[in-house]
Amino acid sequence: MKIRKGFVSNSSSSSFIIKNANKLSKYQINKITNHIHFGSKMKLSSYPYSTWDGWHLKFDECSNCGKLSTIRGSTSMDNFPMSRFLLEIGVPEEDIIFNGDNY
Repeated sequence: MKIRKGFVSNSSSSSFIIKNANKLSKYQINKITNHIHFGSKMKLSSYPYSTWDGWHLKFDECSNCGKLSTIRGSTSMDNFPMSRFLLEIGVPEEDIIFNGDNY
C-alpha cells in the first residue's frame, strides 16, 4: 500500500488567456480584476463565492507600446465559472483561450 504525505493536487485546475486585452474597456477590466465581487452580484450560480474561489490574474503589457496586451488567469480550484463570466461581461469568445485550446 502506498501512502502519500503532503499536498495532494486534484484535477480542478484551469487557466486562460485573453488576447487583444487592449480592446477591453476599463469597466470590463475592473470586473475581471474584481471577478468574485461582480460574479456574486451577477448570481452566476447558487454557490456563494469566496476569496478562495478567485483566479490569479496577470496583466501583460506590450513591450513596444506599454499598453495592455493580454490577461492571463489561473486557478488550482475551478469553482468560479470564469468562462461564463467573461462572456457575460462582453469579452469576445474568439479572444478567450482556455488551457487545451491552443494555449
